[in-house]
Amino acid sequence: MLGKENLGQLPSARRRGVKQPSGVRTMGDIEAFRYAISEAIRNHAMTFPEAAEGTSCVNRAFNAGGKNFVFLGEKDDLCIVRLKLADGWKKIEFDPADPPTIEQLRSWIDESFMMLAPKRLTRDR
Repeated sequence: MLGKENLGQLPSARRRGVKQPSGVRTMGDIEAFRYAISEAIRNHAMTFPEAAEGTSCVNRAFNAGGKNFVFLGEKDDLCIVRLKLADGWKKIEFDPADPPTIEQLRSWIDESFMMLAPKRLTRDR
């Protein structure tokens, strides 16, 4: 349970103008990706209607119409992608020096978008 000392970390608290405690990162503080493949994943995720980038824990979260469809993180020498495919949520970890093909990554992101985004955004795809 979050106590009052954590109130500044809540998104709703930020909207109400509660001052962020020191050390809390906001979207303006997010570091650039270390790996080119991460930037390519981000660029593809942002091509969807109403796409927006945010954070979830230490990962980037990409959503459309308020529904997250891909999470992307970098840890040590790994890229970590979480998305929903036909057979459920998948966690894909890979070495950024030897990633899946960009075509395969785009296909997975497309599938996740189609499964999770509001139907009004997927009708024309």
